[in-house]
Amino acid sequence: MITGVAVKAGELMVALPRPNRHTDCINIILSLGLVPDIQNQWGKSLHQGFYDENGKFYTRPEAALHAIECGQDKWTENDLELIALGEMKFSRLGICSEDLW
Repeated sequence: MITGVAVKAGELMVALPRPNRHTDCINIILSLGLVPDIQNQWGKSLHQGFYDENGKFYTRPEAALHAIECGQDKWTENDLELIALGEMKFSRLGICSEDLW
């Protein structure tokens, strides 16, 4: 089950429980100077994601699948079947905290 948001910078993970947002993690990174040039790190070593009750980090797409498996996301069984059959488009690249809380 997804329990909070996380931003990973290399091996460092800043994680906060719900109802925090990714921007709260980013503000901590900025305020502590953990990643001095955060704007140039996106797509390289800085990743937004989520963590579960065991502290495992999930990227946004991984978290979307995990949330579906745990029943946290709003997809119905019928929606998932239609996606699998190609009759319904799964356009999200990942999940947002707003989808969960």
